[in-house]
Amino acid sequence: MAKYRIDRIRIPDEFRYALRSVSENFAEHAEMEPGSNGITLKGLSPEQSLAHSVFLLTSEVDELIDNLNIVMGDLEGLSEDPRHLHDQNPFNRFQFLFRMFFYEYARFEDLFGYFTKWQQEQGLLTKVERKQSRDGFYAAFEDAFRIRNVLAHDAVEWRQCTMEIGLLQALEATGQTAIDSKGVALSWKDHLGPICTRFAEAFVHIAHPMRTFWNMELAHLALALVSEGRLKKAKKPFDVQHPSFLRSGRPDR
Repeated sequence: MAKYRIDRIRIPDEFRYALRSVSENFAEHAEMEPGSNGITLKGLSPEQSLAHSVFLLTSEVDELIDNLNIVMGDLEGLSEDPRHLHDQNPFNRFQFLFRMFFYEYARFEDLFGYFTKWQQEQGLLTKVERKQSRDGFYAAFEDAFRIRNVLAHDAVEWRQCTMEIGLLQALEATGQTAIDSKGVALSWKDHLGPICTRFAEAFVHIAHPMRTFWNMELAHLALALVSEGRLKKAKKPFDVQHPSFLRSGRPDR
């Protein structure tokens, strides 16, 4: 199991019950799209349609989280064996992973924009409230976005490129062995490994608050929809293995 990762976001039970009601009758709702391999869902109730929209929105967020986990997992692998992917220069891969984390992380802002647009279309936010919500989102994660902008638009000075890594890059490129002042051969694992570990740990700390933010947004959304009578309140935690659920073939709500 990967050491450096974050979990996917948690969909509130109210949405999960509504989605379960769709999956139980999937054959009745599913319809092939002509001329493609896609599937559309027909005959959904307003509640099911809401839950399905939330599912589509959150699926993109989970995809982003998966991508961040890939980056952190690759950093972990690079820290344990910088040569395991047979790179001539493992530091190039580190730089790529470093940049990729922030490129992907910045997409959270786009997804939050889509999310608030959907909320506005559903009458849950006014245009002014949507702008305030997006401004608040950016302010909360401004530091991470600023780093991303530097990486995307400015020249980067890789301060973590130590003298030892510089020697490894320069000499190995010409087929020579890098050695330190004591005549000991330098290794990528000893000098790049700790850097990869340090940033993998830092990335977990950067990514986790974003997941917490999305969990809170979805929880508030579920409460708002329940209070408006557009979503049924879950009477018990969602559990696909619950005996009454299996007996009745429908969620006990």
